[in-house]
Amino acid sequence: MILQTIRVKNNSLSGNTSVPRPDFEGFIQEIAGDVCHEQSPSQLKLIRAKLYELLTKGITADVIFQCLCREFLSTKSNKSALAEEIKPSVLKFAVVFEGRCRDGSKPIMHLEAFLARTMALI
Repeated sequence: MILQTIRVKNNSLSGNTSVPRPDFEGFIQEIAGDVCHEQSPSQLKLIRAKLYELLTKGITADVIFQCLCREFLSTKSNKSALAEEIKPSVLKFAVVFEGRCRDGSKPIMHLEAFLARTMALI
């Protein structure tokens, strides 16, 4: 579908035609930025609503975990990149909570627990 959209917008496809990011990736980047900006229970409550929105739109928990980790572990100087010394711990907890999410029945609980743990590390 992404290629069809690009084709409609641009009549000629070439090797240097840019592929737009899906909207949900930008939304997940915003969530990661929120986690890094403020670490509080009220912030976590706001983030929970955003996670619910992603899950109700059909974005699976494993995709959300993957995109969050990509944002947190990026080396770019963006607002959601973490300090180098806590990146291994964040990755460890992402693996732990994603495994629990696969075994459990409510992905929102595991996503929220992962983000709460990340906030605690920050």
